Amino acid sequence: GLTDSDDPVAVAAKLLEVTGATELYAADLDAIRDPAAGSDLAVRLTDALPDVDVWIDVGVRTRADLRKLPGRATGRTVTPVIGTETVTAADGWQAVVDEFA
Repeated sequence: GLTDSDDPVAVAAKLLEVTGATELYAADLDAIRDPAAGSDLAVRLTDALPDVDVWIDVGVRTRADLRKLPGRATGRTVTPVIGTETVTAADGWQAVVDEFA
């Protein structure tokens, strides 16, 4: 197999090493399903892989969720993936877009 680890950061690092990719998409399925689960995946990935552009889906539903992600001011490159399964109200979409833009 790719790795014996079940740690998402270790798996991502090995995948990037094997493929030579400089971008990574990751989804925290627990956070997508349950907003109370929270997620530190974006921080863990960007801390461990500082030269990688990370696209992350952690179930963003609100502006507050976006604010929890590492931002450009931290020097990290994180692009939130915002899915229709999590932001369902039209005004919710606008709020998220306004925050990210």
